[in-house]
Amino acid sequence: RHLEASRDSRGSRDLSKRGELREDAAASPGRGPGLASAQGLPGEVEDGGRGRRIKAGGPGGFSLIPAHRLQGLNALAEEAVQSAEKPEPLASAGEVACSPQEGWRLGTLTLTPDFPIIPGPQAPVLRRCELPVPLHRRPVQAWVESLRGYEQERVGLTELHPDVFSTAPRLDILHQVAIWQKNFKRISYAKTKTRAEVRGGGRKPWQQKGSGRARHGSIRSPIWRGGGIAHGPRGPTSYYYMLPMKVRVQGLKVALTVKLAQDDLHIVDSLELPTTDPQYLMELARYRHWGDSVLFVDLEHEDMPQNAVAATSGLKTFNLIPAVGLNVHSMLKHQTLVLTQDQLCQGKSASGSTQQRSSHL
Repeated sequence: RHLEASRDSRGSRDLSKRGELREDAAASPGRGPGLASAQGLPGEVEDGGRGRRIKAGGPGGFSLIPAHRLQGLNALAEEAVQSAEKPEPLASAGEVACSPQEGWRLGTLTLTPDFPIIPGPQAPVLRRCELPVPLHRRPVQAWVESLRGYEQERVGLTELHPDVFSTAPRLDILHQVAIWQKNFKRISYAKTKTRAEVRGGGRKPWQQKGSGRARHGSIRSPIWRGGGIAHGPRGPTSYYYMLPMKVRVQGLKVALTVKLAQDDLHIVDSLELPTTDPQYLMELARYRHWGDSVLFVDLEHEDMPQNAVAATSGLKTFNLIPAVGLNVHSMLKHQTLVLTQDQLCQGKSASGSTQQRSSHL
């Protein structure tokens, strides 16, 4: 009972002290209490004219803190309250013209001489997605470049269908299609002779009994050196098999999606080159960081530019193929894939005529 009475008296003393502190803070002519005290919670109050502030409500009771350390925190708290009460309106991207640092701070992109970046909504869209797009998805946008110079000149934007260029990166599908492309044309011509095809061995080497040696009927037996081969490869063996069409089409979509996500897929307005010199194509790839191997894809052999055909014919790692020959193995073997905008418009790029394209794999 004595301990309980002492605890009750101590608690009443603490409550009385807190009440006195709140009354003194309200009556002080200086700076008022902090945000916590304004809301009815224990906060920071002034301690008379001693130039110190008391931090109340802590787990250890009351503690004295110098006033100059709390001035910055109280100023930040007041600024936060004022900014929350009066929010500043944000300017649009077309109205703001500022430096690059200010543009990034405001979250806007502007077209200024010091900051020559074309924002997405203002860039010209050269091609819209012709196929219907689901409501819960958006078309994928990509830059359209030009091959008429070393610099990466961006002509505009093009829209790509999300079902083709924004699928899940299924590496198992890529492995299945790559192994199938490697094996479906494979023919093994290995062939070994059986004991019936080996020359000789028609006579019994020794008599059945009396010699003390093992019994043998022919020297061309599979257990003899120089004899026939048991269960060996027999003639041309084909490893041909067919993958389901859905798997083959999914492999094309995954390969295009991965190339686009890794920034290894580039779309150009055309394959027109200013010269037939292969050195120009190598310098262009080196200047744009395309890697050592590039695969150019165009519509048909008849529609391919002559300069591009002549430039790629002298290079082993720069190949030019028609759109009907685009396959997973070629895309994985080359570091960079270059498509034309006409191919996306007329060929529908791997989404419209998937059955015809998968049959040509």
